[in-house]
Amino acid sequence: MARLVRLEEFRRRRGLVQFTRQELNQLLQLYSRRVASGEWRDYAIQHDTARARFAVFRNRLEGPAFTIIKFVPGQDDKPSYLVAHGLCPLRRGTSLSEVLGVFERRLTLVSNGS
Repeated sequence: MARLVRLEEFRRRRGLVQFTRQELNQLLQLYSRRVASGEWRDYAIQHDTARARFAVFRNRLEGPAFTIIKFVPGQDDKPSYLVAHGLCPLRRGTSLSEVLGVFERRLTLVSNGS
């Protein structure tokens, strides 16, 4: 016999980790700048009960170049974030702005002419 499941109860119980609208705006602004410069070509978003992932690709035939991960909030009710290049973690933090700083280009002096 079939069992009746109320969707509202099922949704509350699962509790997917998702990016907020503000976080998605930050991610898509970064993505659009990198697409305009020709570095990135595609992205994918995945949500589950433990984390949300925003993966960017340089080529659609390769794996993700970078993955920005939002983990489930801890005991302090604050989520944690991670930027990874393949399996190598690049930066961890408690705010998305903080970890996206890894993508900021820093100008360095190559030669001072002397």
